[in-house]
Order: sequence, then C-alpha cells, then structure tokens
Amino acid sequence: MIDTMYIKEFETRFVKLFENEVAPKIKQFDIDRKKEKEKIEKNSIWIYAFFGLVGLIYFAYVSMVQHQISVKVVANIVIWAVVIQKAYAYMLKKQFEMKLKERIMPVLMGAFGNFRWVKEEIISLHEIAQSKMFKIPPYSSKSDDDCFIGSYKDIPIKISESIIGDGQTSVSAVPKEFKFIYDMHNAVVTNSNSEKEQGYKGVFILLEIPKRFTGHTVVTIPEYKRAVPYDEVKLEDVEFSRQFYVGSTDQVEARYLLTTAFMQRFKNIQNIFGGKYITCSFLNSSLLIFVPTDSERDLFSIGSLDENVADPKQFGIMLKEIISIFELIEELKLYQNTGL
Repeated sequence: MIDTMYIKEFETRFVKLFENEVAPKIKQFDIDRKKEKEKIEKNSIWIYAFFGLVGLIYFAYVSMVQHQISVKVVANIVIWAVVIQKAYAYMLKKQFEMKLKERIMPVLMGAFGNFRWVKEEIISLHEIAQSKMFKIPPYSSKSDDDCFIGSYKDIPIKISESIIGDGQTSVSAVPKEFKFIYDMHNAVVTNSNSEKEQGYKGVFILLEIPKRFTGHTVVTIPEYKRAVPYDEVKLEDVEFSRQFYVGSTDQVEARYLLTTAFMQRFKNIQNIFGGKYITCSFLNSSLLIFVPTDSERDLFSIGSLDENVADPKQFGIMLKEIISIFELIEELKLYQNTGL
C-alpha cells in the first residue's frame, strides 16, 4: 500500500512554495516569454521565405534546363525548411525553460526534503550499459534533460530523464516536434516506412539498496531478452513470465528477489506510468529502473511559450510526475529491510 499521507505532505509543501515564493518571483519572466515567442514567429517567417526562394530558384532551373521536377529535391527543400524552423523554435524554448528552472528549481525542490535538481550527469552511460536491459548494447551516446538527486525514506535515489542510442538520431526517441519530419523523410525521400530502434527515451531511476546482491538479475520485456546474456529464471507466476523476461547469474538469489509480492508490485507500476512497460536491473547494491516515455511526452517540463509562466497547471503536471517516482518506490517497498 502506498503511504499516501507521506506523499500528501510533499504535495502540500510544493503548493505552498509555489504560491508564496515561486509565483511572485517569476511574473517578470512572462515579459521574456512573450519576447521569445515573438522572436520565433518573426524569424520563422524569414526561414520559410528563404526556403521559398530556394524553391523558386529550383523551379526556374527546372523550367530552363532540366524540364523535369524531382520529387526528392522538392521534398528535401520542404523538410529542411521545417527542420530548421522547428529546431530553432525548440532551441529557444529549451533555453527559456532552462533559464526559468535555474531560478526556481532550487526553491521548488525544497518541497521534497533533500532533493536537488542538477544539470550534470548523475547516471553514467557505463552504468546503463552494464544493466543489460536493452537489446542494442553497447551505447555510444546519451543526452540528459532533467536530473534529480536526493533520498526518499533513507533510500538514496538518482533520477535522470535521458535519451540513449548508438550515436545516430532515433525516430522513436526524438521530440514530438520532429517525429513527423522523419516520417515524411522515410516515406518520400528514402521510400521507407521503417523506424530504426536506435534509441531509448525515458526516465532512469537508480536506487541504492541497503543490501548487496551476489549476482546480476535483469527484468526486461520478452522483445529484449537477447540483450540478457544470462540463463532464464523460471518463475511460478505465469502472468509475470508472459509480461517480462528474467535472466540472472544467480538463480537462487533471483527467486529470492522476485517474490510473489514484488512481482505483483512491479506489474502495478505500469499502471502508475500509464500502461508503459518498465525494466530493471539488480547489480551490486543498486537497482536501476527504466521507465520509457514516448516522443510526445517531455517530463518535468515547465515554461511553455504559449502559456503564462506563472500558470499553476504546468507546475501541477511536474508535481504529479515527481510524485509518480515516489509512488514507484512506495509500490516496491524498497525502504523496508525485510526483503523485496
């Protein structure tokens, strides 16, 4: 059972901090927000005008020399116009959001005890590759968005919203502003509808457990079982075995860790995160959990250029996302010393 009273205290403190300390301080940012929005609108016109001119030059060239329009050339002109405009808008949006977060995150994190929002990497690519939760190791690239570090009921915790991949841009991992561009490029330019699964986007949660594991146990989905170089662990829970693949270097320890109660709680986590699958890895004295998010969801996001900076709705969404991480820890009962 989730400790709702404990979590409710976080929510109450968060709301008070926002109303009393954050909202009055960030009203001035609304002027900057409007300026950034106007800048994007103005420069977007220039971007599209430039590529419109490129298109006219191309059509003039075709009419005088080539006499045959290339669909690929036209498609590339359109795609590059959209890519540059979207990239420019996305860059300004993220810069504005970062400026806002640097001002208010230290205050807001006071609602969650000793939690801190940090800009440096806190979960390394090496740690993620060691987990063996995915089907395309090794990874050569990783980018972080929001990172948090602190503890919950004496359990040290690191949270990192990240994209990992093989060094190439992944369709499944790009922000929603760009996904349709890749779809268009695949369909028109490369005549392909396939999406390369080169990356994973989501939240990595690293928890330090008050015990040391003798083996390495991985819980992932059946589609990724080829990434796990360990023998499969046969479990009594048939439904769990259908949903997840378990591999381990220590069969006895794996069955000790994956008790009936743990497996049920692990399945319940999917409901907390909207039905998304999750994976985890028990290694040394750490539990690494990965919660995937689709390209249309940017977690912990605030500072929309289309809404008032002090609009409590944006902060309410961020609060729910952070609380969902705490609910995950509550669901797994990791702070209990009586076992998992």
